[in-house]
Amino acid sequence: MSPTTISRHIRLEAIDTADNHFLLNPFDALPDEQQVNDLQQLGLYIPPLLQENPEGRYRILAGFATVEAASTAGMEEIVSLVLAEATPPEPLFTAILRRNLMAGPLSVMEQALFLDKVSSSLGKETAVAFLPRLGYRAQHYILGELTSLLALERPLQEALHRGSLHLRTGKKLLRFSAQDQQTILELVLRLQLGTGKQQKLVDSAWELSRRESRKFTEILAEWPGSGSREAQENRPQLAASLLAWLHTRCFPRSSRAEEEFRTFCQRLDLPPGVHLQHTQAFEDDRLVLSITFADRATFLASWPGISSCLREEQRHQKPE
Repeated sequence: MSPTTISRHIRLEAIDTADNHFLLNPFDALPDEQQVNDLQQLGLYIPPLLQENPEGRYRILAGFATVEAASTAGMEEIVSLVLAEATPPEPLFTAILRRNLMAGPLSVMEQALFLDKVSSSLGKETAVAFLPRLGYRAQHYILGELTSLLALERPLQEALHRGSLHLRTGKKLLRFSAQDQQTILELVLRLQLGTGKQQKLVDSAWELSRRESRKFTEILAEWPGSGSREAQENRPQLAASLLAWLHTRCFPRSSRAEEEFRTFCQRLDLPPGVHLQHTQAFEDDRLVLSITFADRATFLASWPGISSCLREEQRHQKPE
């Protein structure tokens, strides 16, 4: 910690708990019940970080939950790390970050809030310099991506904080209206979509909204699968149904071609180990036939017949 930090016993009544300027986690209720129990049974492991003001009162810089837990537990004073009022802003933010990291890694929203406070107080260049301490490269665009998350609706910020919404998904959702943000979040949480499926959902939603000049919420109302009670009880099935429906809406021609090709393969009744593939996105009519053999001996036993068929096919394809 900074050399200006000292450890002192501070009476709880002298701590200004209403000042939450440096609070990085406004999403969880304070205090946490488990934290109160741990404090009562095991004692204080990580002291809060405070700053004294000229009136002899103390502002919380980090450890809000710890102070609230101590108050709930009926403690009258708490051992704290105290920064002098004259501590310059950069060492102050360094101390805040170190103290918060003692309790574990910061969520993406805690990172965004911290960087936004640094940027507002010391400028973007200093905020960028803090990025490596959070595991990022010192790049302005990374700072912009993280702090832009603060423009999302509060439920989305909370989902990012808890990890149920992926960072890449959150960044893409900034393009949507508040209503569509909430609609997509509800789908992600209801269907418990992982990172990959979140990306497919958001990309399809954006493509359809842009193409049809409508909100995604309006488009989603046309999805027939949402009314099925059986599907409602099977989240993986419902998620697959939704993503398939969105894909068909986004790419109707390739979806029809895919269905026709699937029917064509079924009619061929291909034996086990034999697969027929088309070119990507049906760019042309070429097909690729692949055959799986158990071992080299099996392949060599079958090769004469295969080779003969291929040579015969090539002979017929030669122009007269």
